[in-house]
Amino acid sequence: MENKFTAVVIIAVVCAVLAGVFGYRFSKASDENRTLQEQVTTLEREKTDLNIRLDQLTAANGTLQHDYEGLKAENEALQAKHGKPAKPAGTH
Repeated sequence: MENKFTAVVIIAVVCAVLAGVFGYRFSKASDENRTLQEQVTTLEREKTDLNIRLDQLTAANGTLQHDYEGLKAENEALQAKHGKPAKPAGTH
């Protein structure tokens, strides 16, 4: 009878130790998961901000390109009006 009691106590202690080890590891994994989730959320927010900025810059580039084409045509017209040859684009 005493051997059964000792065996039960040993099994209970081993189970408690294993539960503590697994509980600690689970807790640590949960903390790491929470940290990673926060990092993912931050990166997603930054990605959204960068995509918005990219859209703004793309729109601004389109406006500048349109303005450039208009000024280029105006310059060519003025040069033709005054008898000066138009310079190729990109030269000064």
